[in-house]
Amino acid sequence: MNTMTVMTLDELKKLPPLTEEEKQTIHNAKPTPTDDCPAMTAEELKEFRPWYAKNKTPVTINLDSGAFEYGT
Repeated sequence: MNTMTVMTLDELKKLPPLTEEEKQTIHNAKPTPTDDCPAMTAEELKEFRPWYAKNKTPVTINLDSGAFEYGT
């Protein structure tokens, strides 16, 4: 059974560095879908994209170099 530990950022900063074995374990970890977090398709995940990411349109404009100089 996994145990969740809550730590502050200061506590995290004081932890010793990961060993090579721990890094390898993390690198090789595979997701494990559960009832609380089922596997989802890319199509299903699109539903959770922020509204602004769905409605963006690329735009190109030409600005005079003086506009940049004025802003700095």
